[in-house]
Amino acid sequence: SLIIAVGVWVLVNYVNDPDTKTPLSGLNVHFTGESALREKGLVITGKSNIPSSSVVISGKRRDLISNMDKITIDVDVSDITETGEYSRKGSVSLPTTRISVEKEKYGTIPFTVEKLCEKEIPIKLKQSGTIKDKLVKSETQQKTVKLTGSQAELDTVSYGIVDIDLTSLPPDGTAQLKYLLLNQSGSYIEKNETIEAYTSEITVKNTVYSKKTLPVKLKLADSIANDYRLDEEKSTLSETSAEVGVLGYNTDEAVYVYIDRPSDDAEEYSMIETDGMYIPPSHDKIKVKAALSPIVTKEIEIYPSAENAADNVEAHVDSIWVHIKGAEDKINPDNIKAHVDLSGIAEGTHSLPVSFSGEDISIEGEYRTNVTVTKK
Repeated sequence: SLIIAVGVWVLVNYVNDPDTKTPLSGLNVHFTGESALREKGLVITGKSNIPSSSVVISGKRRDLISNMDKITIDVDVSDITETGEYSRKGSVSLPTTRISVEKEKYGTIPFTVEKLCEKEIPIKLKQSGTIKDKLVKSETQQKTVKLTGSQAELDTVSYGIVDIDLTSLPPDGTAQLKYLLLNQSGSYIEKNETIEAYTSEITVKNTVYSKKTLPVKLKLADSIANDYRLDEEKSTLSETSAEVGVLGYNTDEAVYVYIDRPSDDAEEYSMIETDGMYIPPSHDKIKVKAALSPIVTKEIEIYPSAENAADNVEAHVDSIWVHIKGAEDKINPDNIKAHVDLSGIAEGTHSLPVSFSGEDISIEGEYRTNVTVTKK
């Protein structure tokens, strides 16, 4: 019977919708004219420190329940022109005339007006999710955004980050995405009172590449190519292959690292993207200990051999001194071969051109030598 009585009471209250009074505390304070204040280069701070306010309101029960969170205390700040500490009387704003204020319990509203400052922060892109056998290059032309707010709050902002969900890319790959603010320690800024941005979204272009694994190869940069020789077999790499993205027209068979400085230690280098290739920034670095030999120029004595001599003759070839440029360990008689061609050469003494061959060397100038041909 008790349950039935309570049910009847609730039903009667709902149907009859009686008048009632109720206290309401923790009202939100709304500053009218705040936009006009920002246009003057000013901003309100200290909102979180405003003391709690309360009122007693009356009206139909149904109206009170549905409108409680819409009741605010309004404070007009449109006439303020200077920074400083302020304390102003507010007025209770009611969302409907069917509610009235029976009693107010709050004093003046204290707040601070500070100079509105500006800060430009970098925007970073972060991918989440994957596409099978694909790599996605995300990029934006909007490298920075401008924020306005109080100096204290702007000082806490380090950068903005855009989270790109690769599993829901639009057909053309271009998306308008919101960004979140992070502090110097990389944590999200959950709450702020004054910060506003000139733009709330960033245009991100996403290009989808086919995933491919390529060997990593070394090359000498032009800046040192004339001064050093690279021995790729003796060089060591932290990674001998790289996972890259390629478009259909890219037919590269290797990823290259350009060595631009000598070092006795392993150095960090970036792998180089070519047209139609994408190397994710998180994987584009590699440690290389390059085996470099300085290029030197030496003059050494060479004894050319005679080739294509007739069977019934023998030849005496004079030695020559030759200027040779190359890695020092390559400038030796074992590596450098020289010969003269005796095809069609008759008996007698002749001055003939000398031909050279050798690994990683270059001959400076052209050379001839005397060759004496006699019958056996």
